[in-house]
Amino acid sequence: MRKVVEIPKDEDGKPILPIQIGSFQLISIGKVELRDGYYNERYIWPVGYCIKRNYMSMKNKHENTDYTCTIEEDGEAPKFRIVAEDDTDHPIEASTATGAWGNVVRQANRIRGRGHLSCSVSGPEYFGYAHPAIADLINEARTDRE
Repeated sequence: MRKVVEIPKDEDGKPILPIQIGSFQLISIGKVELRDGYYNERYIWPVGYCIKRNYMSMKNKHENTDYTCTIEEDGEAPKFRIVAEDDTDHPIEASTATGAWGNVVRQANRIRGRGHLSCSVSGPEYFGYAHPAIADLINEARTDRE
C-alpha cells in the first residue's frame, strides 16, 4: 500500500515548493515537454527538474553530503547533472540518471575501500522522479499543459 503524501498547493492548485517528499527535497518540477527524447513509457524528464538529497560524500569517507540533481536541456535528449555540496567545482553529468548516480556511488564506495563491491543503482529512484508522489506531480504538470 502506498503512503499518501500531502502536497501543499496554492490557490491555483499548483504545488508549493520546495517540499520534502521522503528523502528528497523537491525544488522544481521543471517544464514538461512531451517531445522525443524527453520521455519514455515509464518516465518523463522535465527540463529544470531539481531535487536535493543526502548521500555518502565522494570526498570525505566519514561524511554524507547533500547532492543537487537537475535535468537540463541538451538538444535531442536531457542531461542529468549532479552537484555535491562539498565539491561544487566538479559536477557529474551523464545522458542518463543511472549513469550520473552510478558515478557518484562508485566514487563514494571507492574512497571507503569498497571498490570491489557491485554498485548497481537505480537512477530514477536516486534522482527522485520514480517516487510515486513526485511522478504524480510531474504527470499533473503534464496534464496542465494539454
